[in-house]
Amino acid sequence: MKNNSNMNKIFFPNYNNTAYEAIGKVFTRLDLNVPLKLGENTNQKINKFVENSSPEKITNLFIIIADSMGYQNLIETNAFEKQREKNDVLILDSVFPTVTPTIMSSLTHILPPSKHELVGYCIYHPKIRNIINTINLRAEVNGEIVHIEKLGLSKSDILRGIPISKRIKENLNEGKQKGDFIVYIPTELDSDGIGIYLYSKNKTVTYDSKNPFEILFKVNEYKKRMDQGEIIIHSIYLPHPDHASHYFGNNSKEYKNSVKLVEDLAIKIKQIFPESLILVTSDHGQVNLPKPNSKNRPKLSKKEIFNLKRQGVILGFSGRTIHFYYDKEKSHSVNAVDNFFEKYRLNEENAYFIEINNQYKEIIGHSPSRNALEKLGNMVVIFSENFYLDHPATAETPHDNLLIAQHGGLTLRELKVPFILL
Repeated sequence: MKNNSNMNKIFFPNYNNTAYEAIGKVFTRLDLNVPLKLGENTNQKINKFVENSSPEKITNLFIIIADSMGYQNLIETNAFEKQREKNDVLILDSVFPTVTPTIMSSLTHILPPSKHELVGYCIYHPKIRNIINTINLRAEVNGEIVHIEKLGLSKSDILRGIPISKRIKENLNEGKQKGDFIVYIPTELDSDGIGIYLYSKNKTVTYDSKNPFEILFKVNEYKKRMDQGEIIIHSIYLPHPDHASHYFGNNSKEYKNSVKLVEDLAIKIKQIFPESLILVTSDHGQVNLPKPNSKNRPKLSKKEIFNLKRQGVILGFSGRTIHFYYDKEKSHSVNAVDNFFEKYRLNEENAYFIEINNQYKEIIGHSPSRNALEKLGNMVVIFSENFYLDHPATAETPHDNLLIAQHGGLTLRELKVPFILL
């Protein structure tokens, strides 16, 4: 097995300094009793920042989650410059792996991956002994794409815990205070799988992603209720930076424009609803990839994946992280993994190797369940910033060779996210 000498290139999340903990802190300042169990060691910077940047009791809240707007991206695009100059931006950690399903589950449930158990994008599930795409809740079985329900699984087998929105709505329904929790998503993302971590049966408002300012008209429908003292929480998901970064790169005008769109929308909402608190954050950043089929970006075939499976090795993929599932007591499986590393030049110069039994607390949080560890794998391999292994589609995901930028690893660019209060 490989050793790890590039520790200076990989950064483990600080689970006392995360965006989901900061969101949880904001929720505790709502004008109602929200039952939350935040980490006992939550970074004091988070506590002070939220206390100093928000009213003692929040009556209305807008949460804007911009996909792929890491803190470094914020600096490079000159976005939210005034807020950064006034120190109204906190630099926080995301979670591992830095992929949208995992992070959004943490943001919406106020839990680390070790607790909500959605620990990757395309990951193994022990009940069906197969890889599941956690975006669309499908698996590939004998060449056919099948929904998890046909395989005897439910959504709770994929994602554990109760979303904060449900707890807030239950509190509003039981208490004297009236209000609502509204989630805004682009129409094309209104799918079964996306729903488990984005809106989970909340009141959902869809908008045209080509015209996200359409949200302003939809939000205005709730203005009367807000003026009458109801607590209305608006949660807005903007995928635009993610699309632009993936297919045009972090340095492109398309990406810069997409981040500017997030800033313009947040400022416009603040102008229309000056008494509301506007919270802006992100799930992760991205790194630009080497050119396809180059020395530092080889291509993995489906045939190779099938051959590994015959030798008892299953691969799962979370962007720039590979999950390995195999029995370490079987020499042929161990040899197959070592041969795989050698063939694709996976070594300490371009990847970081984590034995899950030894380091799980550092990457997905404390006290994980057995299910969480089984889903994560025996080992994960995280690519350095200058290396990537293209892998084929898993249950209808797009092929990687189209991508210019990607995420899923633990570089600072992927891990550090902004937390802004307006």
